[in-house]
Amino acid sequence: MSSALGNASGFDGHDVEERAAQPGRFGPSLTATRRLRVLVSGGLLLGLLAAPGVGLVEAGNLSGSVRFEPNRLPKSPVRNQGFVERIENPLRPVKRIDPLPFFIVVLEGGPVADADREPTETVRYQLVGESFEVPLLPVVVGTQVELKNVGFGAPLLSTPEQPSLLEELVLDPRRVEAFRVDTAYQPVVIRAAGSAHLEGRVVAFPHRYFSRVDERGRFDISNVPPGEWRARIWYRDGWLAGADTTVQVGTKRSTVTLTASPVLTVEAP
Repeated sequence: MSSALGNASGFDGHDVEERAAQPGRFGPSLTATRRLRVLVSGGLLLGLLAAPGVGLVEAGNLSGSVRFEPNRLPKSPVRNQGFVERIENPLRPVKRIDPLPFFIVVLEGGPVADADREPTETVRYQLVGESFEVPLLPVVVGTQVELKNVGFGAPLLSTPEQPSLLEELVLDPRRVEAFRVDTAYQPVVIRAAGSAHLEGRVVAFPHRYFSRVDERGRFDISNVPPGEWRARIWYRDGWLAGADTTVQVGTKRSTVTLTASPVLTVEAP
């Protein structure tokens, strides 16, 4: 169509596009040609949208929070006794381990759009000082992960369980090293030689319907296809037992609360 229009006005399609930047030089014939092109393009678009089996599916959002059941476990028995009877810390209670930075809420069992299975662009995982920016990084299967050292040290990093991904290397400041995660539900554990506390994890899921949990237990997953889904919690190396629930996602915002036991039991994926 564009070729025929170009010949009728005395120019081919390429000439018309270039000369459109010079208004008034070619008179009304160029304006009419451009309008006709817009009408033709708009008609094709409307025709595609009206065709059977073709349409836009409105997606919804799922937000919620993770809460813990009350801890009713009995206190550990006293195994030995000194001269002074044991008492609770009178100044400050013992600080508990916070598992929330390792929580990933994942949706399963619903209708997954093909485009949402595609790996995202390269994801950067930054090493800040003596720790990674987040302890557990979720990605889509096939995503390339870039390790970047934004600190001042130069740790010797490796992936001992999967040595083919990352051989021992010294990650100098500002250096970037990349690897690809091609297997779902198999965490890639990054460790530093000589620093037992320096550890990071990357885990891949088959689609992008997942969300990290913030410090208050909240999460949000956007553009979820409507349908029935199973919401689960991934913790470190597997699924958190007893914390999943079924949720119905509509075309608007849906909410759900996931309840976890104070005793964290992990099931193998």
